[in-house]
Amino acid sequence: MPSTNFIPIYEVIPPAQGHYKTVNKLSDLSWKVPKDGFEKSSALKIKKSMDSKIETQTLYFTDLDSGVSGFVQILYSHVLGGFYRGFQLNFKIFSHKKDVAKDFEIWESYKLNDMEFVKSASKSDHYVYLGAKGKKTSIAFTKNPKKKTNTKYYANLDIDIEIPKKDLIIHLKAYLGDGFMISPSGCSYYLDKEVNFKEDTLANIKRSGRTSEKYMRHMFMPNGYCEGHIEYSKGDDLLEINLVKVPVVYIDAVQGLLPNKAARMWNFLCFKSKSYTVTLMEFITTEEYGSVTVSIWSISEGDKLTSIGSQVDNDRIVRYKQVEVDKETGWEYPTTVKFDFMNGDKMKIKNMNMVNRFDILGELPSAIRKAAESIANIKPYLYQYCQQAEFRGEKGTSIVEATFIS
Repeated sequence: MPSTNFIPIYEVIPPAQGHYKTVNKLSDLSWKVPKDGFEKSSALKIKKSMDSKIETQTLYFTDLDSGVSGFVQILYSHVLGGFYRGFQLNFKIFSHKKDVAKDFEIWESYKLNDMEFVKSASKSDHYVYLGAKGKKTSIAFTKNPKKKTNTKYYANLDIDIEIPKKDLIIHLKAYLGDGFMISPSGCSYYLDKEVNFKEDTLANIKRSGRTSEKYMRHMFMPNGYCEGHIEYSKGDDLLEINLVKVPVVYIDAVQGLLPNKAARMWNFLCFKSKSYTVTLMEFITTEEYGSVTVSIWSISEGDKLTSIGSQVDNDRIVRYKQVEVDKETGWEYPTTVKFDFMNGDKMKIKNMNMVNRFDILGELPSAIRKAAESIANIKPYLYQYCQQAEFRGEKGTSIVEATFIS
């Protein structure tokens, strides 16, 4: 058995099923970071520690009619075992249409000082946190009351945000369909000591007394739509965005260790068209954890997940076919990207339209930033793109992110 200090998620090779969990219960949507420990069924026990954890809940939306896309993200950081705890709102609007982009290029990040987690009212779900609430800010999951008549969507996500000093108002309701997590529990684990490991002996690591305080977790909900209203003051201009049945992708991500330790590079794809949804998340671990490539992807037709895949250290799904050098940072960011999925589907995006380039350290909470800045040779930047693309011959809108950490 190979010796390793990084235990990735299982591989899921289409068309074979298994090694993933369908997310279709309200309790699956609970925030994970505030809870002491992990699910009892987890193969590796998570202990209290002085480690830092970051959880993001992100709603990507793509208005195929207006060309306006963007995301609303709530970030919670738990630093040094709780020495610092805090919420942050990241909000971005962009478009692949040049005439629209002039009016709707927005990137804002706000610290939310008065937010607190809200526990489930159910006694049986005592450690389930289905929301967070402040004086004028709340994000909460509720059961879809129309589930019996509308079986596509089982959960609602209500986002209500008002930041008077910044003249920002967001009132959105998202209707979410089935999602998924790759086993076990959506997690890859980072160990302090190497273990002998193969896929079918994960439980043996628990029996040997080895535990992990560091992990990476992803949950994906690719199918849903949102409705609502956004107001934002840009200088003297008040921008108003009305969203009506706009497609969304929801992702919950947890990093149980500092970002510069979790991965050295990330790739992300969210594609929406009238008929298809394609999502992909790919990261490469640092040398300390073996420089392992982990890829997770899904394809939906209509509102139904038709293909789910994950792979570890096989041929990379994401290929940069053309790059340019950022003279300021030294990173070679992509201008043409090709995606080769395991089920035979392919996707190529040329002449990529960059809508944002930003310093990740500048966007992180100060405690996380100071911890990361103390490490040499860390220069994390994210390059974000939005453009028209084609999948299976159908045109749609793609959001692509390329992130370089170290």
